[in-house]
Amino acid sequence: MRLVFFTPLMTMLRDLQTSLRNGSYEFGTTDLPFMAIVRARSQLMLPFKTLLRQINETHREGLQEADDT
Repeated sequence: MRLVFFTPLMTMLRDLQTSLRNGSYEFGTTDLPFMAIVRARSQLMLPFKTLLRQINETHREGLQEADDT
């Protein structure tokens, strides 16, 4: 079984991590670059697919701030 998607996926996740760490990350209205890979793979091939979908959803919709009341 060839996991040809693994290296590009890891590169994109590392790029995301770098942007979060250095403060250059910005929420967006479009999907994160790795979502094409995520959509093309089954849960069996990508066991953390749900997590990547949630990260993408947060990227697109932002975070809700807690109400201080």
